[in-house]
Amino acid sequence: MTAEKLRLRLALEDAFGKPMKNTPCQLNVEKKTFDLTTDAEGKIDVEIPRSASKGTLTINDAEIPLKIGHLDPVEADTGTLARLANLGYYCGDLEAVDEMEQRLAVEEFQCDQKLKVTGELDPVTRAKLEEVHGC
Repeated sequence: MTAEKLRLRLALEDAFGKPMKNTPCQLNVEKKTFDLTTDAEGKIDVEIPRSASKGTLTINDAEIPLKIGHLDPVEADTGTLARLANLGYYCGDLEAVDEMEQRLAVEEFQCDQKLKVTGELDPVTRAKLEEVHGC
């Protein structure tokens, strides 16, 4: 009997926020190596073991550590901040949060998504963040 699988889906963008289309990359998860290529939208979608909790994505000679299944709910400020960081809006420390950096990240996200810019993590902003992030 095989263990139940899990899908890992990532959307890769370059420094300018453009999808990394048709780009070769390598994913290492639980001693398994997957040679992949992003699709026309810069996405990868691969089946991994359900027990996976971390991995490494290598793309363009850069190694990116991955935590799998470590995202708090969007209703929690820690979950919101992690999603903002994943989308490139927040670059500060996730442990010792700088309130001004967080506010600026939220404002930038709200502006880009054409929401009312308040810098506050209101329900509309959280819902849009969950939609844009994909979970």
